[in-house]
Amino acid sequence: MLGKNDYDEKLLRRAHERVNRKALADLISMIKHAANDQEPLLTASERVTKALEEMKAFHTFTPEQERWLGLIGEHLKENLSISEEDLDFQPVFAQRGGLARARKLFGKELRPVIDRLNYTLVAA
Repeated sequence: MLGKNDYDEKLLRRAHERVNRKALADLISMIKHAANDQEPLLTASERVTKALEEMKAFHTFTPEQERWLGLIGEHLKENLSISEEDLDFQPVFAQRGGLARARKLFGKELRPVIDRLNYTLVAA
């Protein structure tokens, strides 16, 4: 609808940021807020930060795992989901050893970490 009226997402985000002095909330947040006005409107970055903080509250990570979680967080801010395949094909991960390196770092916890982050981003 916006595109048909020469008003793209980039322009919408800029207008929202000027008026509200905050980046436009992500779509998940807008839907949840529409269903329940008590739900906060979060940007994608805020949603990812919240998910990572929740994960770190329940797990202890090594410094190298923390660095990878930071990279994963940056990926999530742009994509709001991650898969094991992303770890092999996205340059930021591939340059650091990709999926093989992530599996070595996280071991059997890699899949649960990815699943938990994806779930939390939608449910949070």
